[in-house]
Amino acid sequence: MPTSSTTYDDFVTNIRAWANRDSDVLPDAVIQDAMSYAADTAYKLLKIPALEATVTYTIIADDVVAANNYEAYLDTTNDNQTMVRLNIPNDLNYFIHLRIKDSNNASKKGVVFNEKTDVRTFFDMYADRYTNFYWSRQVASILAAGDISVGDEIELFYYRRLPALDAVDSEDVEVSHWLRDENRKVLLFGSLHQCFDYLSDDVQSAKYKQKFMESIQELNEEEKQRKASGGNIQMHFNSQLI
Repeated sequence: MPTSSTTYDDFVTNIRAWANRDSDVLPDAVIQDAMSYAADTAYKLLKIPALEATVTYTIIADDVVAANNYEAYLDTTNDNQTMVRLNIPNDLNYFIHLRIKDSNNASKKGVVFNEKTDVRTFFDMYADRYTNFYWSRQVASILAAGDISVGDEIELFYYRRLPALDAVDSEDVEVSHWLRDENRKVLLFGSLHQCFDYLSDDVQSAKYKQKFMESIQELNEEEKQRKASGGNIQMHFNSQLI
């Protein structure tokens, strides 16, 4: 399919043409809901650069939950254990990594918070942890602990949800959207699956669901090949079971 920009209304018309149903049988509102449901599923399954994003937090005093000697009695070599609370981006879907991007202390630059705990363990001073840099999630916040100082920059790298399919900018111009403009078959097949489900046409619904999932798998496989090209990939696993 071409990759030129497509308006939201044009995409609705295109889905209707593929479904071959008039508006009395398949209303625009149903197609629009189908597009939204398809996009939601795509965000959950796609792991591609188009959905990658970063946000950088500069730590201020108000971010600090607890500081100074919080765990010093557990580890006498560490008297700078600090806990901070950071707001999760509204468009976050999945975490990729959390790291100290910059600090006045050069030894901390690039340190990754490689251990994720549940919230109870995060706040439990007696819980076993294998690193002094760990993190958790609580409601709409990221909790991070380690040798963190006010002024440090912490980077969150994550997979995001894109803006609404019919989002417009400040000049009321429709913004570009990767699912609508750059890889239309994912949104098209996913929307048709939802539309035929609404129409109780199980055969067509299953047909387009398969095409939808195959399109997602194809994109994910392409990304795996890109990541593996040009060098050797190493993955590290940590376990306390051994």
